[in-house]
Amino acid sequence: KDGEILNADINASAAIAGTKISPDFGSQQITSTGSAYVGSVTITAQLPSINFVDNDDNPDFRLRNHNGDFKIIDTTNSADRLVVNSDGHLDIAGNTDCYNI
Repeated sequence: KDGEILNADINASAAIAGTKISPDFGSQQITSTGSAYVGSVTITAQLPSINFVDNDDNPDFRLRNHNGDFKIIDTTNSADRLVVNSDGHLDIAGNTDCYNI
């Protein structure tokens, strides 16, 4: 009957067009090995962040808005590498090389 399809009614190998899926996935995780193409992204949370985790032994990084400070964090070494503070000043940790090209 129309409007009464349940999850159990769908075969696991069914290929359902993305246009037929509601844009609200609730609290479930979305996983893809492909690319995502979007016009803009808004992340809303207490401490919104984006994590960059690679598959080898290099440091991993996080971009975060931390109470108005924009941070690039080396999560592997627990270090703030670059901070744009809410008052506009910039903190750069470690060795800083600046070149005039």
